[in-house]
Amino acid sequence: MDKNLVIVESPTKTKALKKFLGKEFMVEASVGHLKDLPKRNLGVEIENDFAPRYEIIKGKKKILTQLKSKSQKAKAVYLAPDPDREGEAIAWHIAQEIEKINPKAFDRIFCLSRTGELPSLDVSSHPNIRVIKGDLFDADSYAEFLSSSDIVLHLAAVTGKAKPEEYFDINARGTEYLLEQCKKSGVKQFLFISSIAVKFRDVSQYYYALSKQQGEDAVRSSGLNYTIVRPTIVIGKESAIWRSLSQLSKAPITLMFGDGKAKIQPIYIDDLNDCILSIIKKNIFLNEALDLGGPEEITIEDFLKQIHQTLNNKDPRIIHIPLSLLIPTLSFLEKYFYSFLPLTVGQLSSFRYDGTIEDNRLLRDHLPKMKDVKEMVSEVITQEKEEIRRSDLIEECEVFCPYLVKQKPSAYVREKYISGHRKLRIGLANNAISFDKLIIDIAQINHFFTKLADTYTRIFLRFSFFRKKLVMLLAILESCPPYHSYLDAVDSGCRIMLYLRIFRRGLSFTILSLFSAILFLPLHLGFMIVSKMRHRS
Repeated sequence: MDKNLVIVESPTKTKALKKFLGKEFMVEASVGHLKDLPKRNLGVEIENDFAPRYEIIKGKKKILTQLKSKSQKAKAVYLAPDPDREGEAIAWHIAQEIEKINPKAFDRIFCLSRTGELPSLDVSSHPNIRVIKGDLFDADSYAEFLSSSDIVLHLAAVTGKAKPEEYFDINARGTEYLLEQCKKSGVKQFLFISSIAVKFRDVSQYYYALSKQQGEDAVRSSGLNYTIVRPTIVIGKESAIWRSLSQLSKAPITLMFGDGKAKIQPIYIDDLNDCILSIIKKNIFLNEALDLGGPEEITIEDFLKQIHQTLNNKDPRIIHIPLSLLIPTLSFLEKYFYSFLPLTVGQLSSFRYDGTIEDNRLLRDHLPKMKDVKEMVSEVITQEKEEIRRSDLIEECEVFCPYLVKQKPSAYVREKYISGHRKLRIGLANNAISFDKLIIDIAQINHFFTKLADTYTRIFLRFSFFRKKLVMLLAILESCPPYHSYLDAVDSGCRIMLYLRIFRRGLSFTILSLFSAILFLPLHLGFMIVSKMRHRS
């Protein structure tokens, strides 16, 4: 069940408040101020009636991120600072920062999806969100919902590598078709997500950018109140451009197309979302195009270096591929083998032209709280590692649970198994205990190997991480129906049958001990020898 969130100033108050507020409340602390006037720059906007400009205090971004995360899961948020002017300022700044799109604040939110699903959102917890299964060119599937909407946010687009006609079909003609339906249904505001690529010096062979240009032209001539948003490179775990660039950076040798001096201004996905939500909430539809990028300009080569350094703690070796040779070659091959090429001339545009932005008021409002390059790269890589870790733990649970109780784990058991690792900090601390990791990897193969690993560690490594995992999972299963009935079952039958079961289990354990020793003991000794050699060196 969703809990209420109470935010106070001092962390010393949180424990006392948790005691008498009860389990329905989470209590967190801001640890004083989160925002302040800038120390180096002018703290007011002269052109905007001297409106104050605040920025997040150094070292407070982590606290703010935690508060934002918990506020999104909370049923309600209560700001409870000290009852003075300073407390009011703290509460005001927290409210500005944690305010996100609240589905309950809107009568209806309709999401058009070809699959009829939104994998990243639990729609059941938001009764006023409705996912419509339909196609952009099938007006009948969404016309009735469009007629009761005030704002349309157009996100649908073909990106990455596709056939030229596919770009123009969705990004240009699809936008034109949707605009016509909006006019018929009486929609007043239209928010179009374009791309900074439309401003590149030469887009003659970049069909994605050309199609977005046509989409922008259609929006301008529609007669609707509009805002066009042109994001730069968007950095997020699910971002296609991030996957491509990070894959390029992971290799020991990084291939760099061109001299690597083209400037980019990447923006973190959450920062982009904040800007888009600000347009919707403040009803900023002034028939303009707004560039949106992050707070930092960086060359494409330095950006790839940053990814590699974050992943490997060292600089990559970079090999430059001259564009003067690559572009003519690809241009020729595209005429005959476009579908078979791994990349196109257009996709190299970010390596050829600067992808930086022009200043605007929306950007100035959000710039102080945006993540810089180092922060966004670190954040996404951490998320990816956490996702891999989560996937590994689910695989473990899927194997270990049937071994213990002869039943597959439920979603509840899997989540408890994952959260248990976080709370108890069950993990592999360093490479010196890599034999423990090897046992866990072998145990995941199937139930037989799990049994072998369990037998070996029961004799030789009783305090291993593998044993801790099994004990924790047993504790979860014992308190969770229907698994507890299997663990609490009592052997029945006469005394002779009981003796036979004991004999059978003893014999089975003896045989398994022999097999496990044959498999694991040489490996265990090998790791011990290597570990001692490392200590001596």
